[in-house]
Amino acid sequence: MIKIAVCDDENTVCAEIKSFILKYAEEESLSLSADTFNSGAELIERLKAGEEYALIFLDIEINEEKGSDLGNFIRNELKNRTLEIVYISYYKDYAMSLFESRPLDFIIKPVTYEKISRIMEKFIDLAGSDNKIFNVIDGKLIQRVLMKDIIYFERSGFNTSVVMTEGKLLSRSRFDSIKPQLPFVRVHKSFIVNLKYVSEYKYSEMIMTNGDFVPVSRSYRPEIRKIYINEILL
Repeated sequence: MIKIAVCDDENTVCAEIKSFILKYAEEESLSLSADTFNSGAELIERLKAGEEYALIFLDIEINEEKGSDLGNFIRNELKNRTLEIVYISYYKDYAMSLFESRPLDFIIKPVTYEKISRIMEKFIDLAGSDNKIFNVIDGKLIQRVLMKDIIYFERSGFNTSVVMTEGKLLSRSRFDSIKPQLPFVRVHKSFIVNLKYVSEYKYSEMIMTNGDFVPVSRSYRPEIRKIYINEILL
């Protein structure tokens, strides 16, 4: 789950941005959540308490506070270098003064879905594909899990076993319907593995970080060896 914060003293702006974020998440099949704040002090207290946000939409002027000062506080006092900041304002004049806090972007109000979706696309591109989700289907129940938490998929009759960092799930979806994209690769007619969880590769088999052994079919070995070297060793 990617956590996003929206900080603006206008409730309507907070609500709009949150709704646009959730709409984008639904359209792109992403696992996202959004919290809203009406003051910088609230946001800072949440961050100090240990809340980990990946992205913040931050108003330049929040009541008597300056968004740029909050951004600098996050970078310099909280020592948070990875949290992405997007400043929002009614005015363009601020743009050049924001570089110190290294923002991801700057958008001008009024906020529209097109502006937010552009920012989200840029953010997701930077974050990579780890936050894509996989739908585990079991009858009428659909459980959404993060791809980054999946160690490997295994064919299980007409179903698919989804082996994760915390347990195993059975999906009623067919194994052959899964189209693997790196870091996921097919290594056997019945196995698709996440290369990030390979602890040891022995050419004919892989040992996963959870201790499971996954066979590598003879027909896949040359290509898998090349991919593994490129993706893991370099």
